[in-house]
Amino acid sequence: MRRGFQGKIWVICYVFLWNFLFQTTTYSLEFNNGRIIPSEKINLYSGKSKIGEYRKEAPLPENTLLNCIGDCGIKLKDLSFVALDGSWFDVRTNKTDRVFEISEGAFGFAFSNLSRQIIFSTPNGTMVVKSMKKEALSEPDTLKGYLYVFQDTTELGIFEGGSLKVLALNEEKNIYKNDPLILSQNINVPDKPSEPDQEQDQKAKTKQKEKKQGLLQKIVAALLLFLGGGLVTADESDPPAASLASP
Repeated sequence: MRRGFQGKIWVICYVFLWNFLFQTTTYSLEFNNGRIIPSEKINLYSGKSKIGEYRKEAPLPENTLLNCIGDCGIKLKDLSFVALDGSWFDVRTNKTDRVFEISEGAFGFAFSNLSRQIIFSTPNGTMVVKSMKKEALSEPDTLKGYLYVFQDTTELGIFEGGSLKVLALNEEKNIYKNDPLILSQNINVPDKPSEPDQEQDQKAKTKQKEKKQGLLQKIVAALLLFLGGGLVTADESDPPAASLASP
């Protein structure tokens, strides 16, 4: 009698455990149905330890640090995302948010609607994309934008297609084309430079602007190519995206 009762308890526990595992797996798959596509290779890390690599299209691993060797793309139901060569990031998804934990790199994205908030968490602060407004005459009906994170600066901007309402530093801001949101840890105000220093400072700013324009062109090219069904293999003669922060 007692043995039969224990057997029933084991059956109940087994059924409960099976249902729990099935529901958990189903819940996870509901939000993580993305694919990741490397042009060359994507290294996978857990902490500081490399745990694997992808050289061809594969399911998107979540809660895993990813390092792109060559450009790579992510295809989700509601979002297309590209990362340039040298970028470091990971992705987490739940019912209300899609979180991109960005360590460093340059990225492009495109979407036609926001089924959940997009959160860009960077070393310089967090940006929460809360809503979007499309341009009435934009064709196709897709908003395209960019994000880059280097050293002490993070910039989130739009190429075309509308505007974004973003929460950052406890304030909401609307981001439009040619009006990006910039987060920076460099808050020191330098002394007014002498005339020779002003000339050097202007040259440095011009050089930085040219690097930024070149980088944005690379992001646009990679994003459009990815949206068109392909990715370009990084040119070894070009500097990596992270070179924007170099002097």
